[in-house]
Amino acid sequence: MLDKIRMLKIARLAAIITVNTLFFIIGLSIIGTNTTLEFGMLSLFPVVIISFVAERIHHMTDDHDWLGLAVVSTGTLVSIWFCYLILSSFLLEGLFSIYPEFYLLVLAGQIYIGQWTGLRFSELYRFKHILKDKDNPVLSINERNRNLVYARNDKQLLKLAADKLASKQKLAALKVPIPRTLLAITSLSELTQLDDFLAQQQSFALKPNQGSQGNGILIITDRIKNDFISAGGRSFSFSEIKKHCIEIISGSFSQSGEDDAAYFEPLLVQHYSLQKLAPYGLSDIRLIISEGKVVSAMLRMPTKGSDGKANLHQGAVGVAIDIKTGVTTNAKLKQNRVTKHPDNGELLVPQQIPFWNDILAMAVKSQQAIQLGYMGVDICIDEKIGPIVLEVNGRPGIEIQNVQNRGLYAEF
Repeated sequence: MLDKIRMLKIARLAAIITVNTLFFIIGLSIIGTNTTLEFGMLSLFPVVIISFVAERIHHMTDDHDWLGLAVVSTGTLVSIWFCYLILSSFLLEGLFSIYPEFYLLVLAGQIYIGQWTGLRFSELYRFKHILKDKDNPVLSINERNRNLVYARNDKQLLKLAADKLASKQKLAALKVPIPRTLLAITSLSELTQLDDFLAQQQSFALKPNQGSQGNGILIITDRIKNDFISAGGRSFSFSEIKKHCIEIISGSFSQSGEDDAAYFEPLLVQHYSLQKLAPYGLSDIRLIISEGKVVSAMLRMPTKGSDGKANLHQGAVGVAIDIKTGVTTNAKLKQNRVTKHPDNGELLVPQQIPFWNDILAMAVKSQQAIQLGYMGVDICIDEKIGPIVLEVNGRPGIEIQNVQNRGLYAEF
């Protein structure tokens, strides 16, 4: 029922908890007072919510995102304190105990909030530099979720896009170039294959099958004796690689939180024109496609700070690309406008992206393979193969608006 009205995720969770609370109260009323069943059972819900927060904090710790960790931890503590003040009110306790129908008002409020498509408070700050451009209004995350992701993308196709190994098969069926899969480990019992595999490898990319935002990806660029060297210069032993695989399989980086698969791909050698600009990892091109039309594009360039990953949240540089010409027009690093790569000082704007027409055609063909109405396609340029699709994304982020220096709401 909540799917049909396209409620947002957090409000949907809150609404489900409210409905369950109502069922508890109704059940207690029917059973009567002579029972050991108490309202304390409702404390299960905070445990569920706190488990979500704990998982997120765990990921931030692994990624050494100390600022994000401090913000989330502080916000969690403030929220707990605020909720305690409200829930310890004798007036509210009495009101909801005597008139449980007030829960219906709470549910109505949650449904209203779950359909809100305006800007969040955090987005007022995040997009403060482009909010004044009335001709190009900003696309909010709520608008993206409700009216693009939920409205245009079938749930099964979203699952397909999130499953990178399955989506690679669909792309290959339409002859879209994709990286080879060297090894896929789908369960802990298959870890026995890992030692023989690693013994033969000099470099590789290790990825979670259902990961997002670059979380869990490990880029190994070299090997010195029994130690693997990451793009950020960190050393990994055989046992550390194995431990990382176990974390992936256990679902530590999965979008759904469920058990996942770890897979290895060959380390691609990017085209020399991009290698000279960003030598510390593989750059990729993110294209946003709506109803078969490319509406925006950017080049994401790894840095030492991003540990060789082309992820903006982890410190990669975002470079805007003009769709018609394939020429870069603007570059940003964590909200700050830049003109040169922070690691080597190479000029980022203007630069012509090679194979641009082929990249546009490949992005559209990827949409035909996965058939999502709104999606992102990540393409890199290999020195030997040329353009190659790394993955597709059914929920592409909205930070591309800051990189492009304009809102994208009007494009949809």
